[in-house]
Amino acid sequence: MTNAELAKLSIEIGSNEYAAAKHLYDTMKPIPIEIICYLCQQATEKSIKAVLFHLEKDVQETHSIIKLLEDVNSDERRIHLGKRDAAMLTRFATRTRYAERRIDIAQEDAELALRRAKQTLDRAEQLLKADTKDEPPDATNQSAINMKC
Repeated sequence: MTNAELAKLSIEIGSNEYAAAKHLYDTMKPIPIEIICYLCQQATEKSIKAVLFHLEKDVQETHSIIKLLEDVNSDERRIHLGKRDAAMLTRFATRTRYAERRIDIAQEDAELALRRAKQTLDRAEQLLKADTKDEPPDATNQSAINMKC
């Protein structure tokens, strides 16, 4: 798979994780806070990795939002997410999935995680689109464009 394909797939997976988290928050009672926070961490992780793939940088096998942000922002500030929020989201990668590691999470944490996941996903999509809009469409994309007209 090419880096462009990996970037696109990462955005797609992250979007689905965010949509699932938002759906659970909006519809399920009691609110499954731990699952929402976990999905938000995953959506954020996939968003940042998508940008790394897009930039053709090495993509670490890590759940650490802080480490991934350092990689994606190493030469330019591309994604703005504070260290405190990044650390909070990173905790949700494992601390929400196992009974022996469970931490207390409030509804406000889930709301913040949803906002940060959406913010990061939107920014990643924006970065990918900004770099591809200057490129001429390939034959596959041109056929799709012609079909829409």
